[in-house]
Amino acid sequence: MGILGKLYWRRITPAVQGLIPLDDWKKPDAMTADQFGAAVRTLKIEFTTIAAMASMGMKDYPSAVTYYKVLVAIDPTSPVSHFSIGVAELQKTPPNANAGFFELARAIALKVPNAPGVQTYLKNHLIRYQQTSCKNLGDDQDNALITLATSSGDNMPATLNIPSADDLQKARNDTKNFIP
Repeated sequence: MGILGKLYWRRITPAVQGLIPLDDWKKPDAMTADQFGAAVRTLKIEFTTIAAMASMGMKDYPSAVTYYKVLVAIDPTSPVSHFSIGVAELQKTPPNANAGFFELARAIALKVPNAPGVQTYLKNHLIRYQQTSCKNLGDDQDNALITLATSSGDNMPATLNIPSADDLQKARNDTKNFIP
């Protein structure tokens, strides 16, 4: 294991170990149930954030997605967590494009900081994924994704399918069914 691997495990292991006893933690008599619940929630967010960021730093994108999804389960309105899921999904090999693009659009719909920059990031990744040369098509598609993410709530619609460059090329080559 290289130095980066050792640093990764030094960061992630304590964070994950910190999560384990939280479910068994007993409420102190001096705390109200609300105070106790808030304290547990805060610790879960802190430990999970550390684990997610360490996973991203080590390019362990599947683990990062898992940890960021835990954060979204705790707070579904966190645009930064949705953004981070989107980035991690697009960095996987192969990328999980539908989920990645939807999560970026969801982050924009939830008013992520620097939303215009995130929208540019989304559009550029869409254009690269589909290898289109028309930037207006990218604008239309990312606006449609943001509208979908705004109206569909927290869950990605099962019918969402963003065609890849290969899918688009197959459609262009299929002249018999191109215009039914």
